[in-house]
Amino acid sequence: MSIRIGIIGMGGMGNSHLSRLKKMPEARIVSVCDVIEERAKKAAESVSCAYYTDYREMLSQKEMDAVAICLPGFARGDVAIDAAKSGCNLFIEKPAATDISLAFRWEKAIEEAGVLNSVGYMWRYSEITEKAKEMVEGRRIFMLRSSVFSGLPGGWFRQKEKSGGQIVDQSTHLIDLFRYFVGDAVRVQAFGLKFQKEIEEMTVDDVTVLNIEFAKGQLGSVSSTWAYKSGSLFTVELLGENLHLLLNYSANTLTGTLDGEKVEHKCSDNPYATEMETFLAAVKAKDQSIIRSSYADAVKTLSITLAANRSIETGQVEKV
Repeated sequence: MSIRIGIIGMGGMGNSHLSRLKKMPEARIVSVCDVIEERAKKAAESVSCAYYTDYREMLSQKEMDAVAICLPGFARGDVAIDAAKSGCNLFIEKPAATDISLAFRWEKAIEEAGVLNSVGYMWRYSEITEKAKEMVEGRRIFMLRSSVFSGLPGGWFRQKEKSGGQIVDQSTHLIDLFRYFVGDAVRVQAFGLKFQKEIEEMTVDDVTVLNIEFAKGQLGSVSSTWAYKSGSLFTVELLGENLHLLLNYSANTLTGTLDGEKVEHKCSDNPYATEMETFLAAVKAKDQSIIRSSYADAVKTLSITLAANRSIETGQVEKV
Protein backbone atom coordinates (compact mmCIF):
# COMPACT_ATOMS: atom_id res chain seq x y z
CA MET A 1 0.00 0.00 0.00
CA SER A 2 1.44 3.39 -0.99
CA ILE A 3 1.15 6.44 1.27
CA ARG A 4 -0.81 9.29 -0.33
CA ILE A 5 1.08 12.48 0.45
CA GLY A 6 0.72 16.17 -0.32
CA ILE A 7 3.34 18.90 -0.07
CA ILE A 8 2.57 22.45 1.10
CA GLY A 9 5.22 24.99 0.14
CA MET A 10 7.13 24.39 -3.08
CA GLY A 11 10.24 26.44 -2.35
CA GLY A 12 13.69 24.96 -1.89
CA MET A 13 12.85 22.35 0.74
CA GLY A 14 9.48 21.46 -0.79
CA ASN A 15 11.10 20.62 -4.11
CA SER A 16 13.97 18.86 -2.37
CA HIS A 17 11.54 16.52 -0.64
CA LEU A 18 9.54 16.14 -3.85
CA SER A 19 12.62 14.93 -5.72
CA ARG A 20 13.21 12.21 -3.13
CA LEU A 21 9.60 11.21 -2.59
CA LYS A 22 8.98 10.51 -6.25
CA LYS A 23 11.76 7.90 -6.13
CA MET A 24 10.22 6.11 -3.14
CA PRO A 25 7.82 3.33 -4.21
CA GLU A 26 5.94 3.52 -0.92
CA ALA A 27 4.98 7.19 -1.57
CA ARG A 28 2.37 8.53 -3.99
CA ILE A 29 2.38 12.31 -4.34
CA VAL A 30 -1.24 13.28 -4.93
CA SER A 31 -1.09 17.08 -4.58
CA VAL A 32 1.19 20.07 -4.11
CA CYS A 33 0.41 23.60 -2.97
CA ASP A 34 2.10 26.98 -3.18
CA VAL A 35 0.77 30.53 -3.09
CA ILE A 36 2.74 31.17 -6.30
CA GLU A 37 0.69 29.32 -8.91
CA GLU A 38 3.50 28.90 -11.43
CA ARG A 39 5.66 27.22 -8.81
CA ALA A 40 2.87 24.88 -7.75
CA LYS A 41 2.00 24.02 -11.38
CA LYS A 42 5.62 23.29 -12.29
CA ALA A 43 6.04 20.95 -9.33
CA ALA A 44 2.76 19.18 -10.08
CA GLU A 45 3.70 18.60 -13.71
CA SER A 46 6.87 16.80 -12.68
CA VAL A 47 4.84 14.09 -10.90
CA SER A 48 1.45 14.39 -12.67
CA CYS A 49 -0.54 15.38 -9.60
CA ALA A 50 -3.06 18.07 -8.66
CA TYR A 51 -1.90 21.50 -7.59
CA TYR A 52 -3.41 24.26 -5.46
CA THR A 53 -2.65 27.78 -4.33
CA ASP A 54 -4.78 27.47 -1.17
CA TYR A 55 -3.87 24.65 1.21
CA ARG A 56 -7.41 24.66 2.67
CA GLU A 57 -8.82 23.80 -0.72
CA MET A 58 -6.24 21.03 -1.07
CA LEU A 59 -7.19 19.57 2.32
CA SER A 60 -10.89 19.63 1.47
CA GLN A 61 -10.57 18.12 -2.02
CA LYS A 62 -7.78 15.53 -1.83
CA GLU A 63 -7.73 12.39 0.28
CA MET A 64 -4.27 12.18 1.82
CA ASP A 65 -2.60 10.02 4.41
CA ALA A 66 0.08 12.60 5.11
CA VAL A 67 1.15 16.16 4.40
CA ALA A 68 4.68 17.58 4.26
CA ILE A 69 4.70 21.20 5.45
CA CYS A 70 7.68 22.98 3.91
CA LEU A 71 6.71 26.61 4.46
CA PRO A 72 9.04 29.21 5.99
CA GLY A 73 8.38 29.70 9.69
CA PHE A 74 6.87 33.16 9.21
CA ALA A 75 4.33 31.89 6.63
CA ARG A 76 2.87 28.91 8.47
CA GLY A 77 -0.15 30.28 10.31
CA ASP A 78 -2.70 27.55 11.09
CA VAL A 79 -1.66 25.13 8.35
CA ALA A 80 -0.59 22.31 10.70
CA ILE A 81 -3.65 22.81 12.88
CA ASP A 82 -5.98 22.53 9.86
CA ALA A 83 -4.05 19.57 8.43
CA ALA A 84 -4.10 17.74 11.76
CA LYS A 85 -7.83 18.31 12.15
CA SER A 86 -8.35 16.84 8.69
CA GLY A 87 -6.65 13.65 9.89
CA CYS A 88 -3.40 14.00 7.95
CA ASN A 89 -0.18 12.74 9.48
CA LEU A 90 2.43 15.49 9.45
CA PHE A 91 6.01 15.87 8.31
CA ILE A 92 7.09 19.41 9.20
CA GLU A 93 10.30 21.07 8.15
CA LYS A 94 12.42 22.62 10.87
CA PRO A 95 12.29 24.83 12.78
CA ALA A 96 9.11 23.95 14.66
CA ALA A 97 8.14 27.63 14.31
CA THR A 98 9.73 31.03 14.78
CA ASP A 99 7.22 32.02 17.48
CA ILE A 100 6.81 29.94 20.64
CA SER A 101 3.11 30.71 21.07
CA LEU A 102 2.37 29.37 17.58
CA ALA A 103 4.52 26.32 18.30
CA PHE A 104 2.51 25.57 21.43
CA ARG A 105 -0.76 25.91 19.48
CA TRP A 106 0.52 23.48 16.83
CA GLU A 107 1.73 21.07 19.49
CA LYS A 108 -1.67 21.07 21.21
CA ALA A 109 -3.57 20.59 17.93
CA ILE A 110 -1.32 17.71 16.87
CA GLU A 111 -1.71 15.99 20.23
CA GLU A 112 -5.49 16.41 20.22
CA ALA A 113 -5.79 15.09 16.65
CA GLY A 114 -3.62 12.09 17.47
CA VAL A 115 -1.83 12.18 14.12
CA LEU A 116 1.70 10.93 13.57
CA ASN A 117 4.24 13.74 13.37
CA SER A 118 7.88 14.24 12.43
CA VAL A 119 10.12 17.31 12.18
CA GLY A 120 12.95 17.58 9.67
CA TYR A 121 16.00 17.21 11.91
CA MET A 122 17.58 14.88 9.38
CA TRP A 123 20.95 14.51 11.12
CA ARG A 124 19.31 12.42 13.85
CA TYR A 125 18.98 9.80 11.09
CA SER A 126 22.59 10.02 9.88
CA GLU A 127 24.78 6.93 10.13
CA ILE A 128 27.52 8.89 11.89
CA THR A 129 24.97 10.03 14.48
CA GLU A 130 23.83 6.43 14.98
CA LYS A 131 27.40 5.20 15.41
CA ALA A 132 28.27 7.99 17.85
CA LYS A 133 25.07 7.37 19.79
CA GLU A 134 26.04 3.72 20.24
CA MET A 135 29.57 4.67 21.34
CA VAL A 136 28.49 7.14 24.04
CA GLU A 137 25.75 4.92 25.48
CA GLY A 138 26.27 4.63 29.24
CA ARG A 139 29.22 7.04 29.26
CA ARG A 140 29.43 10.47 30.84
CA ILE A 141 29.78 13.39 28.44
CA PHE A 142 31.04 16.62 29.95
CA MET A 143 31.42 18.91 26.93
CA LEU A 144 29.86 19.41 23.50
CA ARG A 145 31.17 21.78 20.84
CA SER A 146 29.84 22.54 17.38
CA SER A 147 30.34 24.85 14.43
CA VAL A 148 28.27 25.86 11.45
CA PHE A 149 30.04 28.03 8.88
CA SER A 150 28.40 29.04 5.60
CA GLY A 151 27.72 31.97 3.32
CA LEU A 152 24.79 34.34 3.78
CA PRO A 153 21.65 32.99 2.07
CA GLY A 154 19.46 35.34 0.09
CA GLY A 155 15.86 36.47 0.43
CA TRP A 156 13.89 36.22 3.65
CA PHE A 157 16.69 34.43 5.50
CA ARG A 158 18.40 37.81 5.90
CA GLN A 159 15.42 39.26 7.77
CA LYS A 160 15.44 38.25 11.43
CA GLU A 161 11.73 38.91 11.79
CA LYS A 162 11.11 36.22 9.15
CA SER A 163 13.83 33.59 9.57
CA GLY A 164 14.52 34.09 13.26
CA GLY A 165 18.20 34.45 12.43
CA GLN A 166 20.93 31.84 11.94
CA ILE A 167 20.58 30.23 15.38
CA VAL A 168 16.84 29.61 14.92
CA ASP A 169 17.00 28.57 11.28
CA GLN A 170 20.34 26.82 10.78
CA SER A 171 22.30 26.27 14.00
CA THR A 172 19.11 24.65 15.30
CA HIS A 173 20.34 21.40 13.70
CA LEU A 174 23.44 21.31 15.90
CA ILE A 175 21.56 22.34 19.03
CA ASP A 176 19.06 19.58 18.32
CA LEU A 177 21.91 17.07 18.07
CA PHE A 178 23.20 18.24 21.46
CA ARG A 179 19.76 17.46 22.91
CA TYR A 180 19.73 14.09 21.14
CA PHE A 181 22.98 13.14 22.88
CA VAL A 182 22.58 14.64 26.38
CA GLY A 183 18.98 15.83 26.90
CA ASP A 184 17.35 19.15 27.67
CA ALA A 185 18.96 22.51 28.45
CA VAL A 186 18.24 24.84 31.35
CA ARG A 187 19.93 28.13 30.47
CA VAL A 188 21.93 29.84 27.74
CA GLN A 189 24.14 32.83 27.06
CA ALA A 190 24.70 34.12 23.54
CA PHE A 191 26.45 36.94 21.72
CA GLY A 192 25.82 38.24 18.22
CA LEU A 193 27.64 40.39 15.67
CA LYS A 194 26.59 41.93 12.39
CA PHE A 195 29.85 41.55 10.48
CA GLN A 196 28.67 42.18 6.91
CA LYS A 197 27.31 45.65 7.68
CA GLU A 198 27.50 46.69 4.03
CA ILE A 199 24.48 44.47 3.24
CA GLU A 200 21.64 46.94 3.87
CA GLU A 201 18.74 44.46 3.85
CA MET A 202 20.40 42.20 6.45
CA THR A 203 18.87 42.40 9.94
CA VAL A 204 20.28 39.08 11.24
CA ASP A 205 23.48 38.65 13.23
CA ASP A 206 25.82 36.80 10.85
CA VAL A 207 28.28 35.81 13.60
CA THR A 208 27.06 34.23 16.85
CA VAL A 209 28.46 32.34 19.81
CA LEU A 210 26.14 30.37 22.11
CA ASN A 211 26.91 28.66 25.42
CA ILE A 212 24.44 26.13 26.85
CA GLU A 213 24.07 24.51 30.28
CA PHE A 214 22.18 21.21 30.20
CA ALA A 215 19.94 19.75 32.90
CA LYS A 216 22.41 16.98 33.74
CA GLY A 217 25.33 19.42 34.05
CA GLN A 218 27.01 19.12 30.66
CA LEU A 219 28.21 22.28 28.92
CA GLY A 220 27.92 23.01 25.22
CA SER A 221 29.00 25.73 22.82
CA VAL A 222 27.90 26.58 19.29
CA SER A 223 29.86 28.90 16.97
CA SER A 224 27.95 30.02 13.89
CA THR A 225 28.49 32.35 10.97
CA TRP A 226 26.87 33.32 7.70
CA ALA A 227 30.01 35.26 6.74
CA TYR A 228 32.07 32.25 5.61
CA LYS A 229 33.14 32.46 1.96
CA SER A 230 34.66 29.02 1.42
CA GLY A 231 31.74 26.59 1.26
CA SER A 232 30.11 25.20 4.38
CA LEU A 233 31.13 23.29 7.49
CA PHE A 234 28.86 21.54 10.01
CA THR A 235 30.52 19.73 12.93
CA VAL A 236 29.67 18.37 16.38
CA GLU A 237 32.33 17.38 18.89
CA LEU A 238 31.70 15.20 21.96
CA LEU A 239 34.13 14.96 24.87
CA GLY A 240 33.52 12.60 27.76
CA GLU A 241 34.60 9.57 29.71
CA ASN A 242 37.44 8.03 27.66
CA LEU A 243 36.02 9.46 24.46
CA HIS A 244 36.57 12.26 21.99
CA LEU A 245 34.39 12.12 18.88
CA LEU A 246 34.19 14.53 15.95
CA LEU A 247 31.12 14.25 13.74
CA ASN A 248 31.71 16.10 10.48
CA TYR A 249 28.36 16.36 8.70
CA SER A 250 29.88 18.16 5.72
CA ALA A 251 32.25 15.25 5.04
CA ASN A 252 29.94 12.56 6.54
CA THR A 253 32.75 11.26 8.74
CA LEU A 254 33.12 10.20 12.37
CA THR A 255 36.63 10.35 13.83
CA GLY A 256 38.30 10.50 17.23
CA THR A 257 39.21 8.10 20.03
CA LEU A 258 37.27 5.72 22.26
CA ASP A 259 38.99 4.01 25.19
CA GLY A 260 42.32 4.89 23.60
CA GLU A 261 41.42 3.30 20.28
CA LYS A 262 41.22 5.25 17.05
CA VAL A 263 37.74 5.87 15.61
CA GLU A 264 37.38 6.42 11.88
CA HIS A 265 34.16 6.00 9.88
CA LYS A 266 33.25 7.34 6.45
CA CYS A 267 29.57 7.05 5.56
CA SER A 268 27.67 7.54 2.31
CA ASP A 269 24.05 7.63 3.47
CA ASN A 270 21.50 10.35 2.73
CA PRO A 271 19.82 11.34 6.02
CA TYR A 272 17.22 13.44 4.17
CA ALA A 273 16.02 10.26 2.45
CA THR A 274 16.23 8.21 5.65
CA GLU A 275 14.11 10.63 7.66
CA MET A 276 11.36 10.60 5.00
CA GLU A 277 11.50 6.84 4.57
CA THR A 278 11.16 6.51 8.35
CA PHE A 279 8.16 8.85 8.36
CA LEU A 280 6.46 6.84 5.62
CA ALA A 281 7.17 3.62 7.49
CA ALA A 282 5.71 5.11 10.65
CA VAL A 283 2.54 6.16 8.82
CA LYS A 284 2.18 2.71 7.28
CA ALA A 285 2.73 0.95 10.62
CA LYS A 286 0.88 3.62 12.64
CA ASP A 287 3.91 3.74 14.91
CA GLN A 288 5.10 7.12 16.24
CA SER A 289 7.92 5.46 18.22
CA ILE A 290 10.20 4.95 15.21
CA ILE A 291 10.26 8.69 14.45
CA ARG A 292 13.32 10.31 16.06
CA SER A 293 12.05 13.90 16.23
CA SER A 294 8.41 14.47 17.13
CA TYR A 295 6.88 17.92 16.99
CA ALA A 296 6.76 18.17 20.80
CA ASP A 297 10.46 17.31 20.93
CA ALA A 298 11.30 19.88 18.26
CA VAL A 299 9.56 22.58 20.31
CA LYS A 300 12.16 21.97 23.04
CA THR A 301 14.93 22.68 20.53
CA LEU A 302 13.07 25.81 19.40
CA SER A 303 12.92 27.00 23.01
CA ILE A 304 16.73 26.90 23.25
CA THR A 305 17.20 28.89 20.03
CA LEU A 306 14.66 31.54 21.04
CA ALA A 307 16.30 31.84 24.46
CA ALA A 308 19.60 32.40 22.64
CA ASN A 309 18.04 35.25 20.65
CA ARG A 310 16.75 36.78 23.88
CA SER A 311 20.22 36.55 25.40
CA ILE A 312 21.74 38.39 22.44
CA GLU A 313 19.17 41.16 22.92
CA THR A 314 19.40 41.44 26.72
CA GLY A 315 23.06 40.63 27.24
CA GLN A 316 22.00 38.31 30.05
CA VAL A 317 21.92 34.60 30.78
CA GLU A 318 18.43 33.40 29.81
CA LYS A 319 16.45 30.46 31.10
CA VAL A 320 15.17 28.02 28.46
